[in-house]
Amino acid sequence: MPSAVLIPVVGGLRRVTFGTLEEMQALVGGYVEVLRVAHPSGALLFCNEDGKRLRLRPNPRASLVAALPAGQYIVGDAFVSGSANSHGDETDVPADVAAWLFRLWPGGAER
Repeated sequence: MPSAVLIPVVGGLRRVTFGTLEEMQALVGGYVEVLRVAHPSGALLFCNEDGKRLRLRPNPRASLVAALPAGQYIVGDAFVSGSANSHGDETDVPADVAAWLFRLWPGGAER
């Protein structure tokens, strides 16, 4: 099961794992949208596709790490994992990306 870093709207970052689409949806509270992370690793950020329509709270931390056009933002909980492998499966969040996230927002559960 791939590991990821959960970036909740409220509370500290923490490590999570997921293995199915349903588990990914549970982490973001609905349908999953995939975005690139503003990091050279190619890591991916997963968020709630319908979050704005559902009026979920803005997530400034996730918005900061996502490669978004000016004026766009993420709402609801989000998580970062690695890019897809040659079979199309998500991979573990790269160690340098996880370290970068926990340096940006210390105090989360790094393990």
